[in-house]
Amino acid sequence: MHLAEVVQILIYAAALVVSVLSLTAAVVYWKCLVVPRDELTANVSLILPLTGPATDLERLLAALNSQTLLPRRLLIAVESEQDPAYQRAMNLSKGCAFPVEIVLAGFANFCAQKCWNQIAALRCVDSIDEAVVFLDADILPQNWWLSAVVAPLIEGSADIVSGYRWTMVEQWALGAQFIAAIDRPISLLPRFSWTKPAWGGTLGFTPSALRILDLEGTLSNTLSDDCTIGDRAAKSGLRVLMRRALLLPTHLRSDCAGAWQFGRRQAQIVRIYRPGLWWLTLGSISARPAAWILIVSELPKSDLPLAVAAALLILSLAGALVQQAISRQISCVDSPFTIIGQMFLAVLRPVVDLFFLSMILAAWRTDSVSWRHVTYTVEGPLAVRVACRAAPH
Repeated sequence: MHLAEVVQILIYAAALVVSVLSLTAAVVYWKCLVVPRDELTANVSLILPLTGPATDLERLLAALNSQTLLPRRLLIAVESEQDPAYQRAMNLSKGCAFPVEIVLAGFANFCAQKCWNQIAALRCVDSIDEAVVFLDADILPQNWWLSAVVAPLIEGSADIVSGYRWTMVEQWALGAQFIAAIDRPISLLPRFSWTKPAWGGTLGFTPSALRILDLEGTLSNTLSDDCTIGDRAAKSGLRVLMRRALLLPTHLRSDCAGAWQFGRRQAQIVRIYRPGLWWLTLGSISARPAAWILIVSELPKSDLPLAVAAALLILSLAGALVQQAISRQISCVDSPFTIIGQMFLAVLRPVVDLFFLSMILAAWRTDSVSWRHVTYTVEGPLAVRVACRAAPH
């Protein structure tokens, strides 16, 4: 056997292994997924950093009003009264079934504005709080969300509880379809301890964990709240529970350009804070496009490329079907348009992988990161400064 043939077989094998492992992870996740039925009473403060028009805030507040565990209060942290989020929060908070406090954080200089907002809100935490939960404005949590976050904290089985987003597509947004096809399989991967997992969209803490983490100091010089908290938690020996059922519907309506910018920023953060994971992602995502290039070039010469292509297609479609089953199980039923789009992109998986690969490669440069209306200069994980700031949008 010639060296070229050996290389081809290895590339085919790598692509198939990546696809099989992705499908296996999804099936295991699905079979082990149990929707939580936790119901409890506790004093819980929510911290929501907010900026821009906050178009999803009304739906988020309605979802929080429907929780089986109502929060003690919601602390909404904005950078200034000039931020459109300030007036929107003031207007919408009047209809809440719980107190809402607006916290003015001021302008960040040496960390992400999101982190600066969180720091300001954390100063309002007091001894009455039995748990504190960070959340993002783009989630639309199920009614059991807060109980599921807080129960392990109150029971003493975890110091920190987190989950992950489940991308939902809104409107006729092709970019959002691409992000869903990329991000849903990632949502279902196992969270190994070496990745120091945490996700800022849902992050619950016990009071003792907050004291140990010293989040005011921890977040004051970083771009990423969740990666930095994950690092600090691992060093402190805190128990972090990534609760399987905490897949939070996160609604996207991006076009392709907006989706690409979002994905690139996420990849930049991974490269800055988890470089080993970035390299692993680059290698695994490169395998399938390389295999498809070989399939196209070798298809007339033998039957092997056709067999590999059929196997990759079947594995991709099976993964999309499992994702649909999981969506239904966590009360995130897709629209017919989304279902058709996700199945179509499963057939066109090479295109999705190339879109993903372009974002990964574009994240090679991490010295400048744009996030919403702020651009940051990044010299290292804990060496961040604001380079320029536009009006919130």
